[in-house]
Amino acid sequence: MSDEPVFKIEKDILRAWEVSYPFVKGNDVVKKYRVRFVPCTYSIDSNGEVATVPDGWLPDELVIDEMLHDIVKPAPLPDNKVYDPIRTLWRKHEFAKLREGIDKIVALPEQPAEVKETLGVLSAALDKRQAETLARVEELGKGPDYAGGTIQLERIERAWKPLPPAVEARKHLDRFANDEAIKKEVSVGKLLANNVMTEVDTSKPAVLRALIDELNQFRKKYADYFAGKQALREFTRLAGRG
Repeated sequence: MSDEPVFKIEKDILRAWEVSYPFVKGNDVVKKYRVRFVPCTYSIDSNGEVATVPDGWLPDELVIDEMLHDIVKPAPLPDNKVYDPIRTLWRKHEFAKLREGIDKIVALPEQPAEVKETLGVLSAALDKRQAETLARVEELGKGPDYAGGTIQLERIERAWKPLPPAVEARKHLDRFANDEAIKKEVSVGKLLANNVMTEVDTSKPAVLRALIDELNQFRKKYADYFAGKQALREFTRLAGRG
């Protein structure tokens, strides 16, 4: 996506760079996404939220897994206003309200049989989503990325409260809070995310060198932690550029 005129995109980007992936003309892209150097790579979830910032960092596997999980969609609903509230609740991941809404609509005696049948299919899709989320909660609870797992479990708790996935997510969050080793893992993970892996312009040599040095110190200091291994991975990747 680029703010450049179409002819310039065609000449200077698609042809010069031999781009094989989709490329579109955007409006105010530079301003909206705070682009400071090119090319920049973003990860944007199904709700349009930017999951990673343009600082050279790649999303880790946990982030990617959760984003892919979020884009799972129910069976397409017919173009009928009766389904509008249901579509909105699914898009917002308000699953408890979604379950309640489906049950209410199905219970109305005047509803046509085809509406009830369609919502029955959607209800089955919601049941499947709940089962998948419960399995996801169990995986997140195992670690080793307890900092990232905490963020995802909190999201699941908000989306599914008071349904079973939220209940199970809370159990793991409480366990994390009462385990000193896990608490330390979470603390170190947050330190890496908030103090080291922040938004920086790695196209500037001085900034890149400083970041590589900071990552090197972090990975040595916290070598026994999961975040230390993350820092080592990024240090190795960026050192090849520095």
